[in-house]
Amino acid sequence: MKEQLEKVKQDALAALAAAKETVDLENIRVKYLGKKGELTALLKQMGKLSAEERPIIGQLANEIREKLTSFGLEFTATSDSEVVSSLIAYKVMRAKDFVTGVKEACRLL
Repeated sequence: MKEQLEKVKQDALAALAAAKETVDLENIRVKYLGKKGELTALLKQMGKLSAEERPIIGQLANEIREKLTSFGLEFTATSDSEVVSSLIAYKVMRAKDFVTGVKEACRLL
């Protein structure tokens, strides 16, 4: 299960990095964190793990969820401008330096 969680993490972060529009962010959020999302499905299988594995896998799953939410996947935006702001902030954070990040963000506008 640890490998599955790591794969979900890598896939989600790659999808987020490739997001071009606000609709993409919502689709990614639903795909990974939604009611029938990939991470949610893995969490539902936690009951099948041994008592020793549960805390380790649970901690990893929570770290992945936190990482995804910190990158703006679980936003509660009420307007497109808030979503665009989240996407711009993400692009700036992911860049090698601030100037490159700002340039990438400006291309989105």
